[in-house]
Amino acid sequence: TYVSSEERRRLLELEEETGCKVCFVLCELREERIRERLLKREQEGAGISDGRYEIYLRQKEEFSPLSQDEEKRTIRVDTGKAQNQTLKTLLELLRF
Repeated sequence: TYVSSEERRRLLELEEETGCKVCFVLCELREERIRERLLKREQEGAGISDGRYEIYLRQKEEFSPLSQDEEKRTIRVDTGKAQNQTLKTLLELLRF
């Protein structure tokens, strides 16, 4: 999830070592929809994700703001649309 600037810095160091390009994808959604989705996932017991609302809240609190360089490498995606539309948008932005 790269919540800390330290985690992101280490990833960017790998870019230098490997020559692979790094970009970050920041998924954005209204707070109430995040809560709804995570609670529904937990109630259904479906999916492989261990994402729960309390984990999201902790990660949100711990999230270090993006630096200017990180912001330049960030694609922001509105995940309020259908999953296939979100994926299509992301792939278009990544130019796949």
